[in-house]
Amino acid sequence: MNRQKPYTLYVMLVLAALWIAFFLCAPYIAPFDPETTNIADRLQDISSTHLLGTDQLGRDVWSRILYGGKASLGIAFNIIGISGAIGIAIGGLAG
Repeated sequence: MNRQKPYTLYVMLVLAALWIAFFLCAPYIAPFDPETTNIADRLQDISSTHLLGTDQLGRDVWSRILYGGKASLGIAFNIIGISGAIGIAIGGLAG
């Protein structure tokens, strides 16, 4: 069996923690509102102003990723909580 080195687990945990921190701090670190359109800035390339460029409506892609990640993270934690509660209830009834 090919076992991974233990440090790879720690690296992955640190990277996951960083992404979660980015998503939770989205309102503070996102440079633009993810829903505001700006037709003058549409389809811009990567720059210092727009870290990942803009889409066809001029919305900043980096801001949209941060806010989208925050929403996905909230949904995931809610599903984990609901599934855990249901599992504990069924396990308690089963004995």
